Amino acid sequence: MDPRFLPFEDAREYARSLKLSSVVKWFEFTKSSDFPNNIPKRPEGTYKDEGWEGYSDWLGTGNGKYMIKGKGRLSFEDAHQYVLKLKISGLTGWMAYCKSGKRPANIPASPHTSYNNEGWQGYGHWTGTGRVRRTKFLPFEDAREYTRSLNLFSQTSWEKFSKSNKRPANIPSQPDRSYKKEWQGWKNWLRNSDDSFTEHLVEVETDMSDHLDTAINELESELLPFEKAREYVRKLGLKGQKEWFAYAKSNERPPNIPSSPYNVYDEWNGFADWLGTKRIRPTSFLPFEQVREYARSLKLDGIKEWNDFVLTDKKPIGIPAQPDQYFEKTKEWTNWYDFLGMARSNSGKGAVSRRIQSRFQELEHAGNSLEEIMKKLSEEFPELPESKIRYILKS
Repeated sequence: MDPRFLPFEDAREYARSLKLSSVVKWFEFTKSSDFPNNIPKRPEGTYKDEGWEGYSDWLGTGNGKYMIKGKGRLSFEDAHQYVLKLKISGLTGWMAYCKSGKRPANIPASPHTSYNNEGWQGYGHWTGTGRVRRTKFLPFEDAREYTRSLNLFSQTSWEKFSKSNKRPANIPSQPDRSYKKEWQGWKNWLRNSDDSFTEHLVEVETDMSDHLDTAINELESELLPFEKAREYVRKLGLKGQKEWFAYAKSNERPPNIPSSPYNVYDEWNGFADWLGTKRIRPTSFLPFEQVREYARSLKLDGIKEWNDFVLTDKKPIGIPAQPDQYFEKTKEWTNWYDFLGMARSNSGKGAVSRRIQSRFQELEHAGNSLEEIMKKLSEEFPELPESKIRYILKS
């Protein structure tokens, strides 16, 4: 057992005490400043031989046991033969079958992950439709040469590009899976090895690549189109953001209604429009400096405490519940450390380095260019010269 972490049963007891409703919520919590150091973010690896039985057991959600290799899960051949007899029509049919509740516990909902190295050949083969990808991809080296010409500096940037209509049909959106034999990692795919500055900035681990089961869960949800979702929500009679956030966290919200619609729908036009209330909140918020001064007066220790606070009836009406999103539009938002008045210097140089690296990822995820990111980092860390910031990012 890793001495840095609590024994499995103690760690699981802590995880269950959080009363998180899904593995997605768990991943969100692992990114917060309140996540403890003695609990692993990836418990399935740390405790795989010490009692691990899946996230439903870890979180105590009661969604059923997830069987793993060697502990109840069928072999690929046996599972494949079982699925073929169902005569399912491809991936769409497989997702519908998983949602029906008829899937046996010993057959995984995400076979592409579970059987990745055990004979997996795609959902056409898995369901027996025989459908295969018609597009013939370029050879690995040619595809990589094209990718490097794009000057993308992280896996997140690649994912955004691959979802756009700019990606050629003969370049795969998931090159790590399409070129398994030649694959040498995201750094190698995106950059030449002598590009020392941007090389280290590539995100090697992301929720999408490391937690494909999470992606499957999201796919199963099949979110409603914006107008239908809004129509459903308006019938609830919720009176404002507080009531929405409380409802979003409850078990009453259907899985096809997103808990954070502002991050999902391009048609999003504010909570007044979403809930059908008459009040247009954004125009009534106080200026940024006054909102920040109020937030600092609360002496909160992190984002989690802020999120808990805005759900209470103590938040004034002129204070936005999501200041990062509101003031990002006015270009006044910096970061949560600045907003809550959390002194970086008190945490030591190591914390400053970690914060700079974390802030880089935040800005990149928001769609900023490398030049814009470096400018903002220099503004947010005026005590450090740009050369020092670059050195920290290279470390």
